[in-house]
Amino acid sequence: GVGLLFGNVGGVLAGVPLAEAVTLYGWRAAMGASGIVTMVIAVIIWFAVRDDPGEYGFKSYAPVSVLKNGNLPPGKALRSVFLKKETWLLFFAGGLSGAPVLVFAGLWGVPYLTQVYGLGRTQAATITSTMLIAWAIGGLALGAVSDRIGRRKLPYLISTLLAAFFWGVFLFVELPYALLYPLLALIGFMSAGLIIGFAFAREVNHPGASGAVGGVVNMSVLGIAAIMQPVLGLILDTHWEGTLINGARVYNSAAYSSGFIWLFISTLLAVIMVAFTEESYCRLREH
Repeated sequence: GVGLLFGNVGGVLAGVPLAEAVTLYGWRAAMGASGIVTMVIAVIIWFAVRDDPGEYGFKSYAPVSVLKNGNLPPGKALRSVFLKKETWLLFFAGGLSGAPVLVFAGLWGVPYLTQVYGLGRTQAATITSTMLIAWAIGGLALGAVSDRIGRRKLPYLISTLLAAFFWGVFLFVELPYALLYPLLALIGFMSAGLIIGFAFAREVNHPGASGAVGGVVNMSVLGIAAIMQPVLGLILDTHWEGTLINGARVYNSAAYSSGFIWLFISTLLAVIMVAFTEESYCRLREH
């Protein structure tokens, strides 16, 4: 949850703050400054971050078997991860629930809000940034709830189900502009249940393959979003009526609805994936 919180800081900064920086200083200066900050952070991580808290004198959270025998070799770790049924369920659950947020907040939300609701780009970017902020806070809150109650499946299932419900409200209920902020914030918050999937996947896999399983689950979140973005664009193009403004295609609300329905369906599929997992009770399984 904490990792998602800080990770989404970048997503928020890439919205309104970046747009304002580009307006004031130009895109070259803005991107150059971003690159310098990223490089500084990378250097700090290299010198400050350690593989285990024990290296700084804190309690180690590594399983006893890993401390005794070490991690699995990379090939064996990946094979172990790929052969687990729960890995694939959590792989698709994370991607199918997270991709709609990334697709909407990262690409299609701003043109939708400007073309359908008539908002300015800065105002539209503020709304999509609100969604990402809620996503970040949701990861922290839902992860803490999961740890507190000693369950992974239950909070993951409920949060994903609620995300699907709110996507349905967004798609099928005609809403005034004032309700967009809270509704998209709720979608972002509940979609952050995917963060539980990382701990869930680690607990149902071999303790010596925790890095491999984290990489596999994370790959789905970004990979499915990367596939969904152009597919959604193709769907919009099939409903385009030929309107152009400054050389850019403009779509009507019906076109966006035909594309955004897949965000709702994607989240429903994520609910099904989580429903078929077996509860880990926040404990590593014996291997």
